[in-house]
Amino acid sequence: MPAFAGFTSEQIWTSIQEHKHTKSQSEANDVDLKIAEWDTLTQYPVPPPTKDFRVSRIKPPVGFEHLFEETILLELLREVRALLAFNRIESKGDFADAAFTDDDRQTRLSRQSPTWLPASEVRGEGIFLRLKEEAIQKWEHLPEVLKLEREFFQAHVSWRRLRNLNPVDAGFPGIRFCSSSFIVSCTHASDCVGVWLYRSEYPRTSVL
Repeated sequence: MPAFAGFTSEQIWTSIQEHKHTKSQSEANDVDLKIAEWDTLTQYPVPPPTKDFRVSRIKPPVGFEHLFEETILLELLREVRALLAFNRIESKGDFADAAFTDDDRQTRLSRQSPTWLPASEVRGEGIFLRLKEEAIQKWEHLPEVLKLEREFFQAHVSWRRLRNLNPVDAGFPGIRFCSSSFIVSCTHASDCVGVWLYRSEYPRTSVL
């Protein structure tokens, strides 16, 4: 390779190791935006209003007080999305989710590092629903739900094995998020309503 002709093997190897170290440090400093959003939405008292963000609290839906915490009304919300890269055929999934898999199917927008990114801005409103953790845990331990979770897990393993992703049992989000994702995908038009599922390694089961 002509590009490496002027370097020794030791210099090339040292450069590779330095690049890996820099990348790992950058990944360690990545911020999960959903955690920051969840903390803001559940803040008490509610954060002061701005020209881009205003929320208020109301009681949970009548008849469902045993399942939901207080409902958060997002009376004003501004969302900005930037395009970092793209892929075809099959989505890589939500970059902020725990089950995100980097399988090298992402294509850069340009050959060189871009100096700007195409972005869109949307203004609107929303409803933030937070399920009670004790109700979710009670549901998760029902025999029929445990059976369904095993079926979902086997399908997850088969999906990863088909794509040569190892370990094949990694990244399974659990039955609560499998069910939530399925329900959300069947109940809204993606081109007019945005839906976020909030999940983490500790209880944070919510939908915006």
